[in-house]
Amino acid sequence: MSIGAWLIIILALGIILSNIMLLKKTANMKMPKRKEKAEPNEDVDDSADAWDKDNWGKDDWQKDNWDDEQK
Repeated sequence: MSIGAWLIIILALGIILSNIMLLKKTANMKMPKRKEKAEPNEDVDDSADAWDKDNWGKDDWQKDNWDDEQK
């Protein structure tokens, strides 16, 4: 086998062993508790929601001259 093949094998074994060692180290750790979800704040601007609720029709996108509408 060439040196390149040996390097790839050693690198793969190193990655596998390091992942096993990391898993063994973190096996006894406790997961942090989830925080309670905050109450919805009424002061928040919902402009993104208003954008989603617009009433654009199919024909509105096919207009050639938009200046007529703005006058």
